[in-house]
Amino acid sequence: MKPGVADLHVVNETLNASISRITQILKYCELVDSMQLNVKALYEEVQNVRNLPCRLVSDQGALRPIEFQAESLFDDIEESVTLRTINTIEYSLLPIDDWSCAEEKYMLEAIRRKSESTISDVDTKKESVEDIHSSSHYAEREVLKKPERKPTQAVIRVVVTHINDLNSFYIQKYTALDSLRTINNIIGKRISQKIPENEFRIGAVYGVLYVTKNASRWRRGRLLEIYNTGTERLYKVYFVDYGNTQKVTADKFKHLDVRTMKRPSWAQECKLTNPDNTEFDANAHLELSKIIDDKELYVHYVSDKQNRGPVEVDLYVSTSSGGLVSVRDLLAKNVHPVYEIKSNILASNLQFFENSKQFSVGQEETVVVTHVRDPFHICVQLVENCVFIERLKMEMEKFYKDQPTISCIPSEGSNVVIRHVDKTHGNWHRAKIMAVDIGKKTVEVYFVDWGKYIVVPWSEIRQLDEDFIKMECQGIIVKLADVGKLETAPTWTSDAISFLRKNIAEDDRLRMVVSKTQPLEVVLFHPRPAADICVNSLLVEENHAMSTGNLSMTVYWPNSLDEQCEDDDFASQMVKKAEDILMENEDDIHLVSGLRVNVKVLRCESPDLIYVKLLKHKEEDDEMHKELQIHYGGSRKTKNKWRKDDLCVVFDPLRHTYYRAMIRSPTKNDVFTVWLYDHARELKVPKAMVFVQDSYFKKARCFVWKCRLTNVKPAGDPGKWSNMANEMLEKIFHKYKTIYVKKIESNRELKLVGVAMWYCLTTPAMALEPAKVRYISINQALIESGVAFSVGSGRNVVEQKEEIESESSSESEVEVEVKQKTDWNDIMCEEDELMITEQKTWPPLLKPDCECFEAFLVCIDSEGALSVRDDMLQSSYYDLEEKITSKMNSMEPSQGVTWAVGDMCSIRWEQRWYRGTILEVAGSDEFCVEMIDFGSEHNVTGDKLTKYLLCPDVPPLLYKIKLYDVWSNFGDWTPEDLNVWLSIVTDNIKVVIKDWSGDFPLGEIYVDNGLSLNDLIVQRCPHAVRHQSQAVLQNPDFEAEESEEKEEEDEDTSLKYFYVPLKSTTSDKVKMYVLNVFKFNSKLEVVLSKDKVEDNSELLMLNADIEEGIDDQALMQEFKLNKPCVCLCPEKDQWLRAFVYGVDEMHSGYVRVFFVDYGDIKMVPTSSVKETRTEWLNVPVKTRIAAVNIEIAQNSQADFVLLSLKNLCGKLISVKILAENPLRVHLYEKKKLCYQNILDIGYAKML
Repeated sequence: MKPGVADLHVVNETLNASISRITQILKYCELVDSMQLNVKALYEEVQNVRNLPCRLVSDQGALRPIEFQAESLFDDIEESVTLRTINTIEYSLLPIDDWSCAEEKYMLEAIRRKSESTISDVDTKKESVEDIHSSSHYAEREVLKKPERKPTQAVIRVVVTHINDLNSFYIQKYTALDSLRTINNIIGKRISQKIPENEFRIGAVYGVLYVTKNASRWRRGRLLEIYNTGTERLYKVYFVDYGNTQKVTADKFKHLDVRTMKRPSWAQECKLTNPDNTEFDANAHLELSKIIDDKELYVHYVSDKQNRGPVEVDLYVSTSSGGLVSVRDLLAKNVHPVYEIKSNILASNLQFFENSKQFSVGQEETVVVTHVRDPFHICVQLVENCVFIERLKMEMEKFYKDQPTISCIPSEGSNVVIRHVDKTHGNWHRAKIMAVDIGKKTVEVYFVDWGKYIVVPWSEIRQLDEDFIKMECQGIIVKLADVGKLETAPTWTSDAISFLRKNIAEDDRLRMVVSKTQPLEVVLFHPRPAADICVNSLLVEENHAMSTGNLSMTVYWPNSLDEQCEDDDFASQMVKKAEDILMENEDDIHLVSGLRVNVKVLRCESPDLIYVKLLKHKEEDDEMHKELQIHYGGSRKTKNKWRKDDLCVVFDPLRHTYYRAMIRSPTKNDVFTVWLYDHARELKVPKAMVFVQDSYFKKARCFVWKCRLTNVKPAGDPGKWSNMANEMLEKIFHKYKTIYVKKIESNRELKLVGVAMWYCLTTPAMALEPAKVRYISINQALIESGVAFSVGSGRNVVEQKEEIESESSSESEVEVEVKQKTDWNDIMCEEDELMITEQKTWPPLLKPDCECFEAFLVCIDSEGALSVRDDMLQSSYYDLEEKITSKMNSMEPSQGVTWAVGDMCSIRWEQRWYRGTILEVAGSDEFCVEMIDFGSEHNVTGDKLTKYLLCPDVPPLLYKIKLYDVWSNFGDWTPEDLNVWLSIVTDNIKVVIKDWSGDFPLGEIYVDNGLSLNDLIVQRCPHAVRHQSQAVLQNPDFEAEESEEKEEEDEDTSLKYFYVPLKSTTSDKVKMYVLNVFKFNSKLEVVLSKDKVEDNSELLMLNADIEEGIDDQALMQEFKLNKPCVCLCPEKDQWLRAFVYGVDEMHSGYVRVFFVDYGDIKMVPTSSVKETRTEWLNVPVKTRIAAVNIEIAQNSQADFVLLSLKNLCGKLISVKILAENPLRVHLYEKKKLCYQNILDIGYAKML
């Protein structure tokens, strides 16, 4: 039966059923007064009458006439009349509520897609499906080929709802989705009434709640089987409109009315046609689901739809070029070539306009190089078009930011848009598909605007919009003239290609001269004032190519300066005039001697404000930037209140990059102006894209200097530079990329460095003289050109002040929080030079800016003061020590210097240099000195000292702390006492400041096992006393006697907590919260819980019960590992459940416990641990400690790895249990290892 006729039969049956249903309702309505009825149920049935389908529609919008036809006239003509319909039209009935939306939908569908029309003209001779796939030799690559024939079979758009295998899968017609959605909504709105178990009937149709991971929906389902599992009764249901089955419980059923039950199924079982009897892979049905995922699908019926069993069909997927490709061909790619067939269903492929620029021999253009494939394939763009290219890039960024992935199969030769992150060219690019790899789901594309070939996955492809074809392709492929491959190399060597890419930066503007038009051969030049440098000749000179003509034999091509000056602007002429004068003078002696730093100029506002970046630290800076993208790409923290000068991390949506930044000022509508201090530029970002900067990245150095030119001042108004001076600097920095600076002075308050600057100028070779490289002083150039005056040398005072913009508090939600801590690491990055200063003393000691902090112990002096550094000072000191040693290793000690007590000096000690002060002159050549960054005293000779200093205005990088409430009965500490201190204290300590009133803060010091150093000293030193001693230490002799009888790490098994089971019976992964992360050596442990740690009612009642009965509990006398107990938590000041986690410090009166309900591990005194009660063990424990199945690769990266995992705290993640005793796990987030990025960069490795 034809499709249209079958549909009309269904329409007729539906109308008859609806008429019968309404008639029955009307009869019951007449009986309301005469008999007892359920009026509420009757009212609901009347309401549902509106949902009865009663309007005839088709999938092509307006209805075409339906005619009756007969072969001949005879008496029983009514039995021989059939319907004349159009094969491709399908009919259905819609309820009143759906009339308007359906009509609009069908009209739009008809206009846009000509949906369900034939692939080609119906008058064309029909060909069989086998003809579509005629045999041919298949290519080396599996790609979509151009069509060779146009089949005429009708195709209908469908969706696949369920796949069993290639011989059994279910489809729904796309046009029926609205009707099906309406029925499902009706089922969902019906009142659920529990169905008694004895009323379930096998084969009956019910409303069944279909439950998936993401949603729950009511659908029609036929009951197939009933299972009794012992604990519950399960029902196997077949969802008649979708083709899949599921086992559900009785509470997920509801009764349906007869009309809904008897509606025909919207799902049709199909099998994939296979006329060639191709043997598909056993998992071909899995591949089928991947191919059709999110794609537009069309089906052609090979067999009659009315036959019993699956209907044989051919399934088609749309392509990016506007055609269709058979899914059977995609699955059988190893047997048949894949053909694309054309269709008028889909929009035609949009075409790019080729670049129409015409060139002639000798023509000159200014270009930028966008990609170098080899010397014969270089892509360039005309500088005159760069502004339009940039505009196109921004428009594509806005348009495609939220566009979905392409909903079709990519086709060779079609034009698309590709998402590919490139720092220079942006993230979205116009491209042409060159080849398609069906197996790997990748495509090779050619970027038409910058000439690069690249392979990308299908997920990076987007449909090309017609707004982005108006601009011609901007990539122009050129060939270097008069160069050829070396005779020893059949192809271009990697060295030749690398040399070109290195010497032709993408931001450099080159002069291009055309030497031949077919093909386009050119000579590229680096423009210089005196002589242009020929790139073709450089390639030959470096032995990467051979010369094949005169154009590649000369490196330096002199320019006529007089003629050029006539065309240049006045600022350029002033620069050239200064160059002519300075070229006659000798180079600056300081620069020649090597005391110079190569920099990149980031920003120039005036001679008093120039931002530069140190190039020698590029690798370190790039590594930090890479870590920043990894860390903030996976985990970010925000806060509600920001203030001016807060450090943060921001996301630039245009470049899809995270940057370190500082808040400059807030604006209205929660938009912030921030300063990207690693790139010296401002950016406006919404509040949602501003994130808290982690301490790890605060410690990372910034290699940007804020500079001013020293020894010069404006020639005009005092304190105001002329526009000519600013223009000259812009010309110099734009034209010359090799810039050097030397530090002359610094202003710590403004973080401003006074410098002398030079640029590199190459003069061309003359007849008998080689080419020369000269260094032109920028400071002197401004003086020679008359825009600046020279001032006396020396360490001048920087007079300029920074303007601080403030916003009214009424217009901003930004509130002042706490003062930022001075980052000495940031100051140290200014690359101080060695100098002899007039300062008499070092700056005073720093004081901690918080009461509690982790620190590194550096030294203990004779007065009992501890010299310590926190994390930031420690990092800064290491940098300082390396700089002093590297700069002074080649320096000779000062000769003939008369040293006095208090003099500042640099000290050579064990092949390294340190900052110091003279404490005592012991003899003619013997001195007692203090290393100010350690607080230690040493005796040295005069040949170990020098007057040259580094960072004389940076204070000693340490804090000095004295012990709180601890002193010696003798008044002073003896050397024996200090030796005891050194035997107790550890390198890593915790400092808690108790008193700030004296010269040195007084603090309680805790060693790395959590014990108080103050208490330990009182216990070990006979002369030490304190009023508030908290020591609870055992007798060492008693400990020695007991240690022989006691077995190490004896584990208690008499009392046990009851733990909530971890594994699920339905999945190999468990959803759990991460509560805490610890690092032990190179291993990592996490505390996991199935629920968030909250003080719920059950836990509150338990804690209250413990508090009420704690006085009756005895102190624990026998400590064994894993033994349950109750312990006083220092943070909560409350007795909580715990177990003994470590007994290594029992000799000191401390044990380590794990608070089972909160996931914390603490070191506590044994006096704070008591025996538990049996009833306190009954509440289940929800936390577990697990080892993460990775190992830190390098100790230097341990902090970053721990930081990355600590960002998981509080998150709900997937946990895969690898082993249960002991518990060992992998952690997943969004189906990816939480630490995959760390593994990829080599910071950690799998166990």
